[in-house]
Amino acid sequence: MVKIRLRRMGAKKRPFYRVVVADSRSPRDGRVIETIGHYNPLSEPATVVINADRASYWLSVGAQPTEVVTRLMRRQGIDPTDRSGVAPSAPEAPQAAAVPGVEPTAVAQAAAQGTTESVRAPAAAIPQDTSSVTVEPSAVSQQEAQTPADAVAPAADNAANNDLQA
Repeated sequence: MVKIRLRRMGAKKRPFYRVVVADSRSPRDGRVIETIGHYNPLSEPATVVINADRASYWLSVGAQPTEVVTRLMRRQGIDPTDRSGVAPSAPEAPQAAAVPGVEPTAVAQAAAQGTTESVRAPAAAIPQDTSSVTVEPSAVSQQEAQTPADAVAPAADNAANNDLQA
């Protein structure tokens, strides 16, 4: 069950609270779904700020406010018993990307129908010439490809010194 409740913040003996939407199984100061407001009981007068749109949305999808949050909502002019808030909207169709050679209406129709197949462009619209594409090797890979002469020379010097000492 989803609850709208307070989350304690602040220092010792200096509390303020965030109005949060959380799973009822989560600890008081644990994981939250969304923060929709705050409450400071120490300010004179006490400060209460709650986002009415988000509170209405969460109430409309079945979130249960605690007793304290119910009182704070009423103080803000939000009716916690009103479940006709902003209903969740249907997911919108993804915006169609421009495909060269294909009419935008064909892409929009395919998206509206929920077609899982992609809309294909005519073969003439897709560029076939890739000869103008050049790939240059990076400077880092060129440095790694070359073996430095001084990296080999000390090893040879050590071998020569070992022969002299033997």
